[in-house]
Amino acid sequence: MTSPDEQLYVLIPCLNEAATIVGAVQEVLDHAPSLPMPVRIIMIDDGSTDDTRNLMEALAEEHDSCEVIVNPGNLGMGRSVTNAYERIPDGAWVTVFPGDRELIFGASVDNFMEMRADYDVVLGYLQNTVVRTFSRRIASYAFSKVTATLYGFPWRYLNGLK
Repeated sequence: MTSPDEQLYVLIPCLNEAATIVGAVQEVLDHAPSLPMPVRIIMIDDGSTDDTRNLMEALAEEHDSCEVIVNPGNLGMGRSVTNAYERIPDGAWVTVFPGDRELIFGASVDNFMEMRADYDVVLGYLQNTVVRTFSRRIASYAFSKVTATLYGFPWRYLNGLK
């Protein structure tokens, strides 16, 4: 069931993603009509040195549902996402879709939409071991276990689409 006030904000953090940002935004825009709520896109330029910012600004001019945040330098994905929350109204749904398009937006967000009535937070995780190196998988596993222990939540993974 959809509340008339529900909105989905898609945060797209990027660092030098000129080759993929247009496709990432188009992927979200193409899928948005099938979602049960309006979609807003916040593209975040995290200190890119290529044409990412210019492409983002052009997309924001072309699509009313898009806006751009430009970081003063490279702050990292976590800080970029956290800072973007200042522009998101309370009660909105939020997901992060990396600008490099390493994930398939529709497949992930559709599953999250189905679960939203039963949960306040849905954490996705990546099972494709080819995408992540062994050392990165070990680091992610350790991070997830430490935070789960510290905060008492039984989550499987914290670094995927949320």
